[in-house]
Amino acid sequence: MSTAAESTRAETVGHESRRDTTTTSNGVNNQDNYEIFVSLLPAGGRPKPLSSDSTSSQIQFNTQVDRIYTTTSAKSSSSSTLPRQIVVESRRSKFGIPADDSFGTESLSKKMVSRLNIPFPLENNIYWRSLPSSWIKVEGSAELNSRIVKTVGRIMAGMKRGHEGKNVEVKLVLNIAKKIRVGEAEYQQICRAQQEGHAMDDLEKFLIKCQDHHAASTTSRGGGGFERMSVDELKSVAEEHVMRVNSGALISASDRGSIIDAVARRASSEWGRALVSKLSNALVKVETSPTPSSGGECSICLAPKASSVVRLPCCVHTFHRDCLLQWLIHHTPNCPLCRSSPLPSFYRP
Repeated sequence: MSTAAESTRAETVGHESRRDTTTTSNGVNNQDNYEIFVSLLPAGGRPKPLSSDSTSSQIQFNTQVDRIYTTTSAKSSSSSTLPRQIVVESRRSKFGIPADDSFGTESLSKKMVSRLNIPFPLENNIYWRSLPSSWIKVEGSAELNSRIVKTVGRIMAGMKRGHEGKNVEVKLVLNIAKKIRVGEAEYQQICRAQQEGHAMDDLEKFLIKCQDHHAASTTSRGGGGFERMSVDELKSVAEEHVMRVNSGALISASDRGSIIDAVARRASSEWGRALVSKLSNALVKVETSPTPSSGGECSICLAPKASSVVRLPCCVHTFHRDCLLQWLIHHTPNCPLCRSSPLPSFYRP
C-alpha cells in the first residue's frame, strides 16, 4: 500500500490510538473533554435452565464498547452537513462468567474487565446507569466495579425466582461508551477522514463484486480457462466509479491516485483469498511419493514434492498445496500447466 494511502487509512481508523491521552490541541492535559457512560441492563427473556450436571449458574454478557466524538462548537452541532456525533470505534463481544463462590468478589470484576478488552482506562468522568435509575456519576473504577457486581447480583436474584435450587443462565447487556468533545476544526477533520475511510471500504467492496461478476461472465461462455481482471483494469473501473458516484467529494483529489491504486490491489488480493477459501476445500490430496509422470518436482517452486501435494479437481497436475494456493491468489485461478480452471463449477450461469 502506498504511503499516502497508508496515512489516509491511519487517519480513518487510527484516531482512537492517537487520541486516548485526552489532551487538548495545545498539549495540556484535560480530563473535562470526555465522559464515559456505562450501563448494565437485562437482555430480556426468561432465564434458561441449565442441565443438572452444571456446577453453577451462568451470567452471559453481550457487550459493546464505543468510542464517540462530538464537537464543542454549537455552530457545528447545529450544521446539517455534519453528524452530531460519530462512532470511530466499536467493539462487540460475548462471554460468560460462572455465578459461583467467587461471584461478587474482586476476582469477578477483574475477570470481566479482562474479557471486555476496553481500549481506554475507566478512571475519571464515569457515569453509571441501571434500571430503573438515571445516570449518576461514580468516583473511579473501584466504585464502578462495585456497582456492576451489586447490580448483577440483584438481577440474578430476581430472575432466579421460580428456579430455586436450579442453575440458570441469565443474559445481560453491558454498554460502555466514551464520548470525547473536540473543537470544530478537529471534528470536521475526523468526520472527513471517517467519510473517506467509508468511501474506500465501499470502493473495495464494489471492485470485489466487479471481479466476481467478471468471473461469472467469462466462465459461463465455455472453455476451461479463466482470465481475472488485472489491477490496472480494477483501477480504471475504480476511477470511473469514484467520479460517477461522488465526483471525488469523499476521496481527496490529491491522494486519489494512490488511494485507488491501494484499494485496487487490496480488492484483487481479497477476491483471490475469497476464491481460494472456496477452492481449498475442493483440492484433491495426492500421494506424496514422486512419480515419473510428475517429474517429482512442483512446477511452481521447482522443489521436490515431499509433502502436502494436491491437485485441482479439473486436471491431474500436482503441486505443493501452499504453492498452488498462492498461485491462485496472486496469478490466476487456472492450473499453472494446462490452464484448465475449476471456476465453472463455482460460477454457473
